Amino acid sequence: MKVENQVCTLEQSQKLKELLNPSKSIFLYWDYTTVDSDFFRKAPILINYGEHCTAAGVGFMDVLKECWYPAFTVAELAVMLPEESTSWRDGTMWACGEMGTDLYMLGKTQADAMAKELIALIETKELTSEECNKRLLA
Repeated sequence: MKVENQVCTLEQSQKLKELLNPSKSIFLYWDYTTVDSDFFRKAPILINYGEHCTAAGVGFMDVLKECWYPAFTVAELAVMLPEESTSWRDGTMWACGEMGTDLYMLGKTQADAMAKELIALIETKELTSEECNKRLLA
C-alpha cells in the first residue's frame, strides 16, 4: 500500500497543524516552494522520525516552521480520536464516526475519513487539541 494512502491528505495536515498547534507525526509533508531554493544548499539538515528538523545555522527553524505539516497515519489518528470512535469500509469508501450524525464522515482512504472526523470533533469543541496531543504523545 502506498504511504499516501496511509496518511491524511495535505489539506487535512494543514488544518490539523493549525488546530493541534502543532503536533508530531512520524511522517511529514514538506512544501519546499515556500523556501528560497538556495536555503537547502546553505544549511545541513537532519530530520528525525517524529521530530522537527534541526540544523546548523541561525534562523533555520524560523524559516522551516511554516513549510512542514504532520502527515498523520491511521494509527496516530486512531490514538487521538475518542475510544468509541470506529472506522470501517463502506462499499468503495471508508467511514468514520456515528451514522446518522453530523460526525459521520466518508473518505477515499481510512486516514481521510478519520482525519475528517478528528477535525470535526475539534472544531465543534467535542475534543480539545490538548487531549489529542496528550494521547498522541503518551
